[in-house]
Amino acid sequence: MEAGHQKSKRLSYTAKFKRAIIRCAEDKGNRKAAAIFGVDESNVRLWRKHKAAISGCEASRKKFTGPKKGRFPKIDDAVFTFFQERRKTGLFVSYDLLREEAIKKARSSNILRSCFKANKGWAIRFMRRMGLALQRRTTIRQKVPKDFEPKLLNYQRYITNLRKTGDFLMRQMANADETVFYLDMPPNYTLEKKGVKEVLLKTTGCEKLRLTVMLAANADGRKLPPLLILKRKILPKSEAFPKDVIVRA
Repeated sequence: MEAGHQKSKRLSYTAKFKRAIIRCAEDKGNRKAAAIFGVDESNVRLWRKHKAAISGCEASRKKFTGPKKGRFPKIDDAVFTFFQERRKTGLFVSYDLLREEAIKKARSSNILRSCFKANKGWAIRFMRRMGLALQRRTTIRQKVPKDFEPKLLNYQRYITNLRKTGDFLMRQMANADETVFYLDMPPNYTLEKKGVKEVLLKTTGCEKLRLTVMLAANADGRKLPPLLILKRKILPKSEAFPKDVIVRA
């Protein structure tokens, strides 16, 4: 890196030092204060802009990332109560729900939209203040058997030998798999307090209602039409499904 383009080292200053510069700037101007204390004039303007926040800091504090409490603590308390009530019943909570609830509380308190918008940044700071995090619902996962890899290799050898002995073409070989499509798919993530080991989510009770979807593709890369298998005896009206989908019951 050339000498003229060396990256300057970032410096941090205490709140006591900033307050002294603010007083000097108010008396002699931003440029004069920057020259006296040896700092950039842009910093002086920035510190004067945040004078109220810097005045409330400890003298030895170097970094200011915003108040520990939001500008509207009553809204924070109301939204946190809303969060606790939903989580007690097992219902999920998302960023959007927090923001919608915050906007409702702000409007009921006659707070102007220009003063409180409840954007995504507010939601992130609210979570940081309340010690919340986005967590996944805990479930008991199925473990892979110990002999999984040997069985997989034996199956691959079997398919390779079958193709050689039968002289099959690539388009005559297909790989199919069935997957479940649930009619009710509750979210797997919710906002919860940090450190919680069990994360429960309440559902409508219909998450077990499902249909089976079979997907298949030939060895030459051509995809076959998907197959929907419904748990019923009478086929529904064909107009309700796309023409390239096969429906069976």
